[in-house]
Amino acid sequence: MQRPLIHFLLFGLVAALALPAGAADPPASKSTSATSQPVDSPPANFSSEECLAVGRELLEQDNFPRARAWFEAALDRDSKPAAASEAKLALERLELLGRFAPRLSVKEWIQGAPPSAQRLGGKVLVIFFFEAIDPAVKHAVSEMNVLVENNRKNDFEAIGIASVLGEVEHQQPGDIRSYLADERIKYRVGIDDGGVLSLHAYKGKGVPHYAVIDRAGRVRRLGVYSPAEIDFAVRKLLAESPDTRLPGERLVMPQSREGRELIDTRAPRLKSDVWANTTDNRPPEILGRPRLVRFFMSNCPYCRASAPALNRIHRDFAGKGLQVIGVYHPKPEPRAVSEDEFRRAVRQLELEFPCTVDADWSFLRRLWLDAGDGHREFTSATFLIDRRGRIRFVHPGPDFFPSDKPENARQNDDYEAVRAGVEKLLSE
Repeated sequence: MQRPLIHFLLFGLVAALALPAGAADPPASKSTSATSQPVDSPPANFSSEECLAVGRELLEQDNFPRARAWFEAALDRDSKPAAASEAKLALERLELLGRFAPRLSVKEWIQGAPPSAQRLGGKVLVIFFFEAIDPAVKHAVSEMNVLVENNRKNDFEAIGIASVLGEVEHQQPGDIRSYLADERIKYRVGIDDGGVLSLHAYKGKGVPHYAVIDRAGRVRRLGVYSPAEIDFAVRKLLAESPDTRLPGERLVMPQSREGRELIDTRAPRLKSDVWANTTDNRPPEILGRPRLVRFFMSNCPYCRASAPALNRIHRDFAGKGLQVIGVYHPKPEPRAVSEDEFRRAVRQLELEFPCTVDADWSFLRRLWLDAGDGHREFTSATFLIDRRGRIRFVHPGPDFFPSDKPENARQNDDYEAVRAGVEKLLSE
């Protein structure tokens, strides 16, 4: 089944730092480190200023988990107001750093079409927040043109977000279009919904404000930077190799082949009173549990091929906290489904984990067919959802299973990716 869908989310491929030999040195750091080799935890005798210095160094190294510990220590100790303010700001930004970039809320795209998930896939992205009436950001606006021109042949995209912090009457779409023409802006630009919704989602307090996104769709830089610092960050991320972990990251979420625009969005709620393979046929407890959701149907060779692999994942990981859920839907169209038909399908596939029914396709549509953008070729999709209810991995179908046969290489790779994704969810 193929269905056109429209929805803009940031996303990407899995990758991490791998600078090539001879890469240029970074611009001078804004701070000096208390030690060139930070220890694992902040010693009790370190002052708040020393903790801040180590935290800054760890941010430069993209070691976000360890950086958080040092900024928390700086905040806990007897710090001056300026040091406490810096630590609070760093901790707020660390809520995003190393994680998938949140959705942009755009009121109107006034230059260029909304970027599609397919276009952004595997690229380094810079989101630049500015205000058209602020003369202080005029130089930064023009420097973004230079960055775009220098990376025209690279896997790079830039998006300008015109935030509106004041004087709304002078920042109407027509005014901003005139500004873009005067400045000869070469990148796509949208107007921030509500004036500041996207800016605040990216932890911005004012403009200019930058978010640098890696090929995996993770936020790697966030804040106020010089053009030289942004240029260096982009070149560093362009040099990354796929599937390499960030410092301090024990496991990585594998790349989704399709549906990547759904990554880090909240999964809709599954409502059903008909269950199989549960205690007293009641819904399983899923609150706060990572889960794997798989859609299946009757007389489906792909579902039959994937069933043993799903059972194996259930047996291997249920005791560690994973909840596998099968969702039966009729084909080729929604229709009434009797309880006997549903339970017969579960028995035929010999599914061992909790299963329910989605006769009217309402859950299927909200989670898959009518969500995101692109085309959905199969309905037999699989989703990994974390403890907070966010979609973290999408297998678009049709099947996956372990195999050492060359003709089943794709199915085996997909099976390994699903297992790796489960292990990542359980490690968090």
